[in-house]
Amino acid sequence: MNVITLCNLFLLLMLQPSWSLDPYYKACYPRACGNLSISYPFYIRGVQEPYCGYPDFGVTCDRNNRSIINISGDNYIIQNISYDDQSVRVTKSAFLHPVFHCIHSIPNRTFNDPRFQLSTSHKTILLLQNCTENSIKRLQHNRITCISENENRTAFAVYEQENYVEKFAVNCDTMAKVPYEGQNDSNVENALRRGIVLNWTTSNCSACVSSGGRCGVDELTSEPRCFCPCRPHIYSCNHHSSPGSLLTFSESFASFCQHFKRRPKFFGLENKIA
Repeated sequence: MNVITLCNLFLLLMLQPSWSLDPYYKACYPRACGNLSISYPFYIRGVQEPYCGYPDFGVTCDRNNRSIINISGDNYIIQNISYDDQSVRVTKSAFLHPVFHCIHSIPNRTFNDPRFQLSTSHKTILLLQNCTENSIKRLQHNRITCISENENRTAFAVYEQENYVEKFAVNCDTMAKVPYEGQNDSNVENALRRGIVLNWTTSNCSACVSSGGRCGVDELTSEPRCFCPCRPHIYSCNHHSSPGSLLTFSESFASFCQHFKRRPKFFGLENKIA
């Protein structure tokens, strides 16, 4: 095998990484669901590979292009995602129905999900039912309706911080305590529809993204990984060869080969090169 053939073969091998991106990197590009861009730690079930997101951060993109995630046993609709702040605003799906469809069926759960933390600014709304007649008169402006099995049921939504709540709530059954964000609204239903802001507690992805990578997890260990154009790394794509750097080296090597071909006598190989 002559030297020119060796040059061409080596050049071909060096250029290969620039032609073929790593399959993990290609698979984990952000996908859209409605007006939201979904990427690590989230992933769209059935659309993105599970290793593109953190375990249990899968979301469903429904036929109305809404991103739905299950939190503490209830379905929530994602309203907004801030990847820089590692926060997401969600609203319980039942609260977005025009008449709070079947709100009476919402269980009285304490928000307890290891994936998320409630923002420190959240407040609480009480959902009440089966109130005494005197309490019903006082809470008329807090009335909400649920339609279920061809019957209308009445419930009341009140701000836990209001002074009168303690006096009247004791004469009702508490259906649920629901966190919410923002200022008290004269219409409690609007406050519920605004939802809550949650902060996720998984590892930060900014170093990987700023280095040109895409975050994901190891398929076997579920440990965070940075999927780079060349291959996966632990934290970022920095300090590792990239297709661009390999291409630059290959171009330099090609120049060497051309110089070698033009000046064979210098190497004493004149008779060996066609």
